[in-house]
Amino acid sequence: MIFSYVKENSLRDSPPSASSNLEPDLLLPKKGCSIFDNFHSPINFPTLKIAVLSDTHNSIPSFLLKELQCSDEIWHLGDVCSPKTIRPLEALDIPLKIIEGNCDSPFLWKKHLLITHAGIRFFLVHIPPRKPPKDVDVILHGHTHEPCDKMQSGIRWLNPGSISQPRGGSPASFGWLNIQKNKTFSWSLSTFS
Repeated sequence: MIFSYVKENSLRDSPPSASSNLEPDLLLPKKGCSIFDNFHSPINFPTLKIAVLSDTHNSIPSFLLKELQCSDEIWHLGDVCSPKTIRPLEALDIPLKIIEGNCDSPFLWKKHLLITHAGIRFFLVHIPPRKPPKDVDVILHGHTHEPCDKMQSGIRWLNPGSISQPRGGSPASFGWLNIQKNKTFSWSLSTFS
């Protein structure tokens, strides 16, 4: 696994303090995870470590399941295709949120979700909207099979790419969203060749 890049975003004016209060459960690694898997940096301790997937198209590679075991939540941004594809993800017993993609059967999952963590408003959708919804800080989308990280009109747009069918010369990938209590988050991309 290669972490291609890590970008942090702060929705506050000042950087986080090194003396942040830590919840006791953040100090203990999950079974089978390194203690370092629970932390992004020595200063910013994530409240949540969310694995973000998209465009799996009937394929969840076995190596991915091991990577996901250390996540607190899994967000799938659509194009699961067959619902039985997500059974290995459900077996991890980690909270799973799924968005309907254009290749998914209609009405199995919602077309979009608005999730707020630590005061940050995340909008999950498969196809990136032409016009961003009001009152969101981050748009997470799939559909293109290519990773994306950009700021546009004050909104952060993130795409984890595709773990099973990457396009545009990009490697197979998924994203990690680490959300801190102090209204900051970091985004990193895990790539596989």
